Amino acid sequence: SQSLEDIDQKIKNHNKDLAEVIDGTGLEEDYDNIAKNIEKEKKAIQSILEAAATGDVTTVQRIYKEEYKTAADNNVEFLERVNEESENQALQMQKQSEKDSKSVLIAGILLILALIILTAIIEVFTIRAIRVPLEEVVRVVKRLAEGDISARAEKIYHDEIGEVADAVNALAEKNTRAAGIAHKISEGD
Repeated sequence: SQSLEDIDQKIKNHNKDLAEVIDGTGLEEDYDNIAKNIEKEKKAIQSILEAAATGDVTTVQRIYKEEYKTAADNNVEFLERVNEESENQALQMQKQSEKDSKSVLIAGILLILALIILTAIIEVFTIRAIRVPLEEVVRVVKRLAEGDISARAEKIYHDEIGEVADAVNALAEKNTRAAGIAHKISEGD
């Protein structure tokens, strides 16, 4: 059999555990009621022990039914409410987590779309930066091929395509000098 001190310590531990469980559940007001019920349980147990010590079984049964069981049933109801509130909070947290996950997913999709658009814009400008000067060189080469020795390429950038434009212009200049020399020779100069 347990001593009253052991029972009292168990009740104190139970009370402490209960306080931790209900913290933040919105059931703090009910905590006072459960503490009162625990005190009632404690007094009922003390009365039961005293009656049992005298051998009065009828009094033990009466105290158990009227005092202890009522207080214990109230505590069970309270714990059921705590459990229900905890489940509700867990459900709310789950819903918030799902909402947050959707927000992160949407943000990720938007970021990917922004990167795709940015990549497309960069690609357009890169292609344009290569195509425009290259088209200029191709145009001059075609004109030279058609016999227009006055055609010259405009050097847009100082890169590899600019070097090609310089080479085409140098070739055109040599062709112009050669044509000038051929012209002088044909005139007898």
